[in-house]
Amino acid sequence: MSTARPRLLFLSQCLPYPPHSGVAARTFNILTQLQQEYDVDLVAFYRRKHQPDRLSLDQAWEALQRYVGFVAEPTPIPSEHSVHRKIWDHLRSVVSGRVYTYYEYHSRSFAERLRAAIRARAPDLVHLDSLDLHGWLRAVPHVPVTCTHHDVDSDLLRQRARHLKRSPQQHYFLFQASRIERLERELCPQLALNVMMSEVDARKLRARAPGAPTIVVPNGTDTDYFQPNGTMPIAGRVVFVGPTHSHPNRDAIEFLLHEIWPAIRVAGGSASLRLIGGSKPSDQTRYNAESGVMALGHVPDIRPALSEALCCVVPIRIGGGTRLKILDAWAMGKAVVSTSIGCEGLDAVDGQNILIRDAPDAFADAVLQVLSDGRLRAHLERNARDTAVTSYSWSVVGRSIRSAYEELVGRSFRSLATLALTASLTTLSCGSPPENGAPVTEPPGVWSRSAAGPPLHEPPGFVQFSDQPWDELTPTPPPILGRLQAFLFGSAKSQTGWSYLRRTSSKDDDIVVDTRAPRSPPHVLRIIDTPDMARDAEPSVHWIGLPPVREVYTAWWMKLSPNWYSNPAGGGKITFLWTTPNGLGQVYTNLYHQGGNEVTGWVEGPPYRIGANTEWAPYGQKIWLPNVNTTYVYPGEWHRIEFYYRWGTTGDGIIRWWVDGVLNGDHRTVAYPGGGVGFSQFEFAPTIQIPPPREQYMYIDHTYISIPGG
Repeated sequence: MSTARPRLLFLSQCLPYPPHSGVAARTFNILTQLQQEYDVDLVAFYRRKHQPDRLSLDQAWEALQRYVGFVAEPTPIPSEHSVHRKIWDHLRSVVSGRVYTYYEYHSRSFAERLRAAIRARAPDLVHLDSLDLHGWLRAVPHVPVTCTHHDVDSDLLRQRARHLKRSPQQHYFLFQASRIERLERELCPQLALNVMMSEVDARKLRARAPGAPTIVVPNGTDTDYFQPNGTMPIAGRVVFVGPTHSHPNRDAIEFLLHEIWPAIRVAGGSASLRLIGGSKPSDQTRYNAESGVMALGHVPDIRPALSEALCCVVPIRIGGGTRLKILDAWAMGKAVVSTSIGCEGLDAVDGQNILIRDAPDAFADAVLQVLSDGRLRAHLERNARDTAVTSYSWSVVGRSIRSAYEELVGRSFRSLATLALTASLTTLSCGSPPENGAPVTEPPGVWSRSAAGPPLHEPPGFVQFSDQPWDELTPTPPPILGRLQAFLFGSAKSQTGWSYLRRTSSKDDDIVVDTRAPRSPPHVLRIIDTPDMARDAEPSVHWIGLPPVREVYTAWWMKLSPNWYSNPAGGGKITFLWTTPNGLGQVYTNLYHQGGNEVTGWVEGPPYRIGANTEWAPYGQKIWLPNVNTTYVYPGEWHRIEFYYRWGTTGDGIIRWWVDGVLNGDHRTVAYPGGGVGFSQFEFAPTIQIPPPREQYMYIDHTYISIPGG
């Protein structure tokens, strides 16, 4: 029997060494806990605030290799090294509608290191250490994917916005929060597991993303490293821990110094405050100017300063997750005063292992009480240490996450709640997020060998004309927006060649996440029908121009929403293929009822049959129904549609189509318009006769078009 351990691919937005800050400490300890039962491959970005120079970067990289099986060369975050890149990333986010972090973490170097790691050692499980890295989901193999949420990001950003005065910055934060919330709603239910810091955060995420599988794996503390050491505390000493590059920490210090600390100094003249954590020199100077305050900045070991404290304070007003600063203080056996947000999600019991106060005066009174009441302080200290050891030691936390991951890896592949991501390692060359917002294209030959169903039926000698993964919409822009897109992307027209225009729907189509999409998840096109759209009209059009050709092959993956509304003739039109010159006619694909025809009457669906309709002389309008097999299309399910058209000369034109790999229609006596020279444009324009009673959707996955080569 094989004794090989499962392999875990760990993607991180920071290089977690030294484990001083909250996120780095969490990530480092989770890594070491997982390494106990998994062979871990770490592919990580690094942050300048953690590794500011080459020496510190090399030392961190070398140190991590002592704890983790494999550590790829760390990758810089491009926007940290270029102001122009940072502005560009934000502008692309505004124009495209994507979350800013999708662009922030795009890096060719990271893509190369990720590809190399996967090719060398195929993982059994992928751990995403932040939703910020969601742009890399397309690059990982078809295995269970988990994501750690250090906070509920949309909620955290909204909290931060609330503390800002009405300003462009506040509006931008709310703009980004809405996009993150949409990402959470669409992506998190598709993940194998969402790892949350607290049950509070888990409830928030499940409310935003119904159906999202969650597990609470709280932050922890090293109870051997942090423990009471017998040092005599200094009378009146108060300590706050946290670097000010974190906005919640910065806000907490301002709140502490301006609204809490003056009352403590007045009532207890000997009280002194130590601020531990990196901050700008100008901020340190300002903090030190306050009475009784000393900003120590970054210290390599916080234990000596914590040992001197009679009281640790956590006046946090913004945030989620759970506070490592409280856990470390508890492990040191220290009395803690916190706001309710500061200790949210922890096993914090007011009056037992912590004092919880939100109002500034009440917070100050609680600190003074701890400083002056030795019996209360001893009670809090004893219970704090006990809570840390029994509930939050990293060994306890590690058992929890290892158990959850073991269940995922042990399930049958078919029953996994996995991400249906790119399955073949040969496609990893296109796995990174697109440069300049352009879609990723795949190398020739991948289509006919795809794992997303039977082989395609592309005619021999055809070459790819368009390969559209539907990562982004390509609207026809208004003049100002067009100029901005031209500045950002070099052209107002998408590099895909596709264009988009909303017609009669009251809502714009969008790109949504469906990781069960069979061809190029997680992103798919969603075409939106609204009850107020026009009769006998399309909600929108997505089109691409063709060179004058007399043969075209098209393939796409399609899903109708479960509530799809039947029309008199069936489920509606899907695609149109226009002829050259314009005005000579069109051939469109259609969802016809499950039985019958326009002469004998229809047997109403769903399910539906795929067919075609030609509109030109000599037919006027002619319906072409399946004449070989019938593969039904059911709402709520993905289906693959393929069509081949050949113009022909005198009544020997062809319309042939396949549904889910099965030949349904094979009509070889089609008379195309006389005088025409070929096809000119392909488009999705799903026309319906009667608007639906409520909003419904047509989803389109990867779309492929090819034409004769040579």
